[in-house]
Amino acid sequence: MSGVKLGNQAVEVMVNFLNEATRTYTEQVDNVTHSKESLLTGFAGRVFYYEKPAKVSGEYIVVNHLPFRHRNAVEEGTVNVNIHVPRRSTGEPNSRRLSELSEELIALFDPRGTYLCGAYFKYSADSRPIEENDGTYFVNLQFTVTYNNLDYKQIWHSI
Repeated sequence: MSGVKLGNQAVEVMVNFLNEATRTYTEQVDNVTHSKESLLTGFAGRVFYYEKPAKVSGEYIVVNHLPFRHRNAVEEGTVNVNIHVPRRSTGEPNSRRLSELSEELIALFDPRGTYLCGAYFKYSADSRPIEENDGTYFVNLQFTVTYNNLDYKQIWHSI
């Protein structure tokens, strides 16, 4: 599979995962179900592929990817998750809000990697707040995405 196709697939998987995670969720504690509202709940319907629609303002998330390295058995690339928050009235980034949202989003993933739709997604890096030209600052969270393309039937038959 080409790197562009894998990158697009990884972005789609991440957007779908985040859209699901931005809804109110429940958790089971001592056999009692509790509704829990996430800081990310306000992002429901505000997670976008590659760029935000022109009419969107306020907080939002944009997901894109860097080139995937094409190999035979394993293909690996990076998905960027950019969390955007409006700048303060002083023009400074709202660092506290960006930090809280980043921590909550990262906590959705197992530190060893989370398997989603045929690939492992593992948080790997973040950035300082970066100013965007739409009145927001964003933090870039990078996730290493690994696809294992081994054909186990073929390997088994060759043994």
